[in-house]
Amino acid sequence: MTDAEIDQAMKIIADRLKNARIKAGITQLELSFRSGVSQGMITYIEQGARNPALKTVLKLCDALNIRFSDLLDGIEPGADKSNVAQLTTIKNDMEAHIRKLSQLIDKI
Repeated sequence: MTDAEIDQAMKIIADRLKNARIKAGITQLELSFRSGVSQGMITYIEQGARNPALKTVLKLCDALNIRFSDLLDGIEPGADKSNVAQLTTIKNDMEAHIRKLSQLIDKI
């Protein structure tokens, strides 16, 4: 994999972790308590500002009750997945917004 492909893969993993947290309906602080990973590190990971150690990713997966393999789904060395990754990110973002709207509607 090229450096650009690795950066893209890390962005996908960060987005998937963030989306899993949002889907679970928990804050970064709650995830921090559940995983033992600092809230600051979780913020950095979700922003793509840090590439976490495998141990950190496994702790987050465990706390989010997701499989590590789900984070890697579709990420293949040398494969051009940029369109798929972009569409997946858009889909996940839209689902998160729909959940938020649903919660707001339920409050009304």
